[in-house]
Amino acid sequence: MGSVLVIRTRFPSLNDQIAAAKTHWSAYADQKRRHTNRVALEARAARWRRVKGPVIVRITWIEPDARRDLDNVAGGGQKACLDGLVQAGVLPNDTRQWVRGIQHVFPDPDKTDPRIEIELIPWT
Repeated sequence: MGSVLVIRTRFPSLNDQIAAAKTHWSAYADQKRRHTNRVALEARAARWRRVKGPVIVRITWIEPDARRDLDNVAGGGQKACLDGLVQAGVLPNDTRQWVRGIQHVFPDPDKTDPRIEIELIPWT
């Protein structure tokens, strides 16, 4: 792919999603749908094309602060990222045939510009 998809937002943590799911059966579904749609919209706007072969998905989580645990950050947004790429037609699906690995990167926080960066690296 060679380019980085930047999503200028912060997804709910896994703990936030679990708490929402406990309040009402549709609360998690609503959150997930909203964030999946956001990823798909950004991928289409960036004119990302369908991959030609398997990839490694690298997701860089740039938080505004260091309060949330790394597993909580990634656990809350990974599914929305992959499903959004499928919805946008970038990935045919998110099975092992197409996604050979998922890398999570957590650089220092950026209070002024929290974001999620997604990169697709061809599997060789």
